[in-house]
Amino acid sequence: MWFSFGILTLIASTLWGFRLRLASRWSGMPEWIGSSMFCVQERLNEDRLIFVRLGTSAPAGLNFRVRSEGLHDRFFKWLGVSTEIQTRDPLFDRKLYVESDARAVAILLKRNAQLRSRLIKIFTYAERRRLGRMCVRCSNQRIWVEFRPKDDYEAYDAKQHLGYLLSTISASLECVDVPTEYRRDRFVWRAAAALAFSTGTLALGAFGITRSIVGRTDIVEPLLLLTACLIPALLMTAAVTVILLALLAASSRAHTVILECALVGGLGLLLGTYALAREANMEFDSRPATAVVSKIHLEHRVRKGRRGSTYHDYYVYCRDWRPGKAGTLRLEIYSDTYVLLRRKPSATIHVKPGLFGFDWVEKIEPVL
Repeated sequence: MWFSFGILTLIASTLWGFRLRLASRWSGMPEWIGSSMFCVQERLNEDRLIFVRLGTSAPAGLNFRVRSEGLHDRFFKWLGVSTEIQTRDPLFDRKLYVESDARAVAILLKRNAQLRSRLIKIFTYAERRRLGRMCVRCSNQRIWVEFRPKDDYEAYDAKQHLGYLLSTISASLECVDVPTEYRRDRFVWRAAAALAFSTGTLALGAFGITRSIVGRTDIVEPLLLLTACLIPALLMTAAVTVILLALLAASSRAHTVILECALVGGLGLLLGTYALAREANMEFDSRPATAVVSKIHLEHRVRKGRRGSTYHDYYVYCRDWRPGKAGTLRLEIYSDTYVLLRRKPSATIHVKPGLFGFDWVEKIEPVL
């Protein structure tokens, strides 16, 4: 059952990630800034403003993202992995990186010096006022800026200044008529699908790790199973990287997608492989269990979490029954198992060999 749930988790997380990557219909509150109406979305954390989106209308069909150009962007362009729109404006091309492969975006940026100037001013202002993670996005008939303000006052001032610049950018986009077929960006869907898969594998891995640390007694040596999953995970990560190089060749998004898939997706593939292997090792193990009787010792630990929360961990200590092993083995158990074993000198541990040869504990019962 849990193996099937893991597969469903992967599918659902990938679909959710795909929708998230293409998300542009975010909701916010209407707000007048100057003489124009904007849609504003703000996120708070403990009454502190941590994220702002400020958007207005844009022509249909345009899809791009503009951000500050980093050293890794220049490096991958030098390698030939990524190909970015070049406007022949040295300041713009050196300062900003345009994630788009649509001919329409290239035409608009090359023809419209005012558009380039307004974009440069947005990022110059962000650097001067230390606005974090500034980017300009255009998708689904909306153009917006998103950033992390230093404080609430800075956010108010930023909205006033950026609102004017965003209005002029929106007007610049509306003034130029570009053929519809030039607006298509064939790499958007490929990049979104690749990033959604990496999100899905990480979600599956998080599900598997959570299942293994919430007190469930199962795999006796989970670290050994995790190590065994390392090689197939690395091979799959390498295969995914090669596939993405082929799918995203000559794309401005190639290196960002490949880097995220290699890091996030690689970790997700490792943890996701572990999650599925762990469940399959137990769920599809049809061999009979072996009953091991051992003297036991119980332990109850209380941990203090953040904000005053309390966590309880329960353990049973028994002799290590495995061939070639000696000493004491510690198994984490549920609270109800702890109650059953309390004041009992011995317990019967039902052990199964596992589908892949990793011993796991089916249940622990007191010796009556």
